[in-house]
Amino acid sequence: MSPTRSKQHIIDEKGIQVIESFFLDKGWVVRRQDKDYGIDLEVEIVKDGLVTGRLFKVQVKSHENVQFNNMLYTEYIPIEHWAYWRNFALPVLLFVVDTSNNKIYWEGAIKGARRSFRNGLKSIPFRLSEDSELVSSLSLEELLYLIDNYKELKDYKEIVRFTLKKFDSFLMLYERIHCSDSFLYIDEYAEALVKHFDHVARFPNYSLSKKYMPICEAFSQMIQKIELSYIEFHRAIPICDAVFNYYYEFIESIIMTVIVLESEYWENVDSTFYEMVKSINLPKTRNEKDVLEFFVDNYDRLEGSAYA
Repeated sequence: MSPTRSKQHIIDEKGIQVIESFFLDKGWVVRRQDKDYGIDLEVEIVKDGLVTGRLFKVQVKSHENVQFNNMLYTEYIPIEHWAYWRNFALPVLLFVVDTSNNKIYWEGAIKGARRSFRNGLKSIPFRLSEDSELVSSLSLEELLYLIDNYKELKDYKEIVRFTLKKFDSFLMLYERIHCSDSFLYIDEYAEALVKHFDHVARFPNYSLSKKYMPICEAFSQMIQKIELSYIEFHRAIPICDAVFNYYYEFIESIIMTVIVLESEYWENVDSTFYEMVKSINLPKTRNEKDVLEFFVDNYDRLEGSAYA
């Protein structure tokens, strides 16, 4: 009797072909992997015809009809596959394909597992939102951001450390603004801070799906509109005040992520970091004085835990 091919095998192959076509249409390199280990594809990003060496791994789950409930779909992944993904030096992304319409939904393997982590589970439920469909430029931008900043998003301690260091730099700029009679000279130092805000402001958006905060954009526009290499004092002050508010939002997002959304994961995987975040008492208001005092009082403790 000849061997048979199950319907699910056909659906699985269709799903992989959908993912391959999506990235091949962008000119990227797609390589098939040994499926025994929970990885189906390796994708390498190509930019302007140049192979970049920026790689990520892909697990594809395919279904004939993906049913969302309250904008969410749950895909169960064996715990041993997730444990394997967690040790990868490269990002691992989970793609769910609806083969009835070729729609693709995605989630970062580490983030998705942290939200659903429970001790003793044999499989981890990954909850994908309906708006994670890989069609919009924003969704692709978030995917690329995850790939380029995998280390920091995999371990929040790194991004906390990075942000605290830059906050120290921001305070120096802030002092220069307030000591100025009427103008602030903008140099490469300030432009470096713009890049920092653009980088770090995306963390709350990725971790909490909050609206992208426009502080870095406003800061960048402020510099672009400069004439004769100076900026009016009254325009610099509101931007700097907004940055204080941003740092408050950043720490708030860390607390929400670690203590509320991913508490069981961090309690088990890194209890020292979990206890540090749990002990943070944010200032009651977001005004400049309270936020400044908070960072001055907590800088050494937060930075020390980030390096632990």
